[in-house]
Amino acid sequence: RDLHSFPTRRSSDLSEIAPRQICVDLLVNNAGYGPHGAVEQCRLAEVRQIFEVNVFGLARLTHLLLPRMRERAAGRIINISSIGGKIYEPLGAWCHAARFAVEEFSDSLRVELRPFGIHAVMIEPAPIITEWNVSHGTICSGTAWARSERLETDVDGGQWGPGDSCT
Repeated sequence: RDLHSFPTRRSSDLSEIAPRQICVDLLVNNAGYGPHGAVEQCRLAEVRQIFEVNVFGLARLTHLLLPRMRERAAGRIINISSIGGKIYEPLGAWCHAARFAVEEFSDSLRVELRPFGIHAVMIEPAPIITEWNVSHGTICSGTAWARSERLETDVDGGQWGPGDSCT
């Protein structure tokens, strides 16, 4: 079942997601988003939501389904992260921090579960152009950067060029 078929309220009861008679072989954690903005200008509520979706949502589903996989000594967990967990860029501190958390969670999970016959895999796609870029926006709301018409970078070194400021 996909996330759209989950109950609308948060559930800690796995039976609402996958009844006991259903064998759980695979969990794909693919939810995520990452608005960018200057660290001090992103609202903490937005920052918490980034971590709630990217890290704690993934952890919650893993927490719920892993006992069934352990019972069977089999299963696969695929966590979709992004190259953003390995690299960094200006205005991306919060998004990259959340993606890095997914990276480290996944690495630890892989080592922890290997002896039990459960495989944890992480996929780190590079940036691609999709409707996500347009429909979800990429700048934290209310920041000076969100109001800016354009962010300029020095193509040679990826550094901020002269005249860049958030005011």
